[in-house]
Amino acid sequence: MRKRGQAEPGLFAGTSTVKIILAVIVIFVLVGILIKFFGLGASFFGGRSVSCGNAADFDAVKSLIRNIEGGKGSGELFFANNDCFLVSFDPLYKNQKVISASPQVRGSPVVCGCQIENNECKVYKDCYRFSVLKGVAGEQFSSKDFGPNIFLRFQRDGEYVRITVIGDKAQPKMTYAFKEQYRELDPQGIVRKLDLTLQENVGKEVFPVVKTMSAPAFVPAEIPSTGAFPFFFSVMIARVPENKDITLTAFVQQAQAVDPVLVDNAELTLRIPVIYWSSVKNMEKYHLRLFMKKNNQWIGQELVCPPQEKILECTAKIKGFASDFAVSVIQNE
Repeated sequence: MRKRGQAEPGLFAGTSTVKIILAVIVIFVLVGILIKFFGLGASFFGGRSVSCGNAADFDAVKSLIRNIEGGKGSGELFFANNDCFLVSFDPLYKNQKVISASPQVRGSPVVCGCQIENNECKVYKDCYRFSVLKGVAGEQFSSKDFGPNIFLRFQRDGEYVRITVIGDKAQPKMTYAFKEQYRELDPQGIVRKLDLTLQENVGKEVFPVVKTMSAPAFVPAEIPSTGAFPFFFSVMIARVPENKDITLTAFVQQAQAVDPVLVDNAELTLRIPVIYWSSVKNMEKYHLRLFMKKNNQWIGQELVCPPQEKILECTAKIKGFASDFAVSVIQNE
């Protein structure tokens, strides 16, 4: 029995050890929930926040820079630049194209592995923090703009390390997806999606202007005729004008075409109008083929059409590009 004036037993009185253990477990569970639902994690606590398929290359970079800080003048290594990118951070940089909220990039200069989304770095594992030299020379270094397989040369330059890339710049890529608001550019909604890999930068955005065409009086010999097939259409890849207030009608009339020669490869998803594929009896006995007119020749490309009931959407992977296209059917062998 408790005497008058005696304090109430504390939370951890009695089986104190068990209760302490339970309390610690509860705290860890709560911390786990905070990490899961509020985006805390490695970037908050300083540990790993992302995984990188080219992780071994970052370890090699850190080892090489460590050797240069230790007195070795230079070094070179292969870098698989196809998952995470190499980026330098320094509070003295005037313009940083890549930013990061990670505590690891604060303070003294560092080199980090980054997954980059919207120019923001999600840091992989531990950045390399310079302890002898003053960091990477010049402006912020980033391997993001280069192709997937490059060589990196590290050279001591006074009190800094200078990084030089040996390899090609990354080819710009663009993606278009049909939306109802673009109907005026493609009245029948034929081009549902278009992924382009270009040889050079043609602007921030492009749109395909699509027109269906009547079949010529004499269908080219390379293109078979079955039912209502073939159907012909043209695609003009148009640059988005600087004046974004322009109407779609004016855009179609004033569109500046991107030369198809600048397209290295493309992935084109088409919606085949019902009037065509419904005109072929026993459609399951046929497969569709895309034809592209290049150098006055119609070149056939495979069209892959997943099983569908009410609509028919098919995709072709194309080397290069053109303006004039046709779709037809070929009987299965």
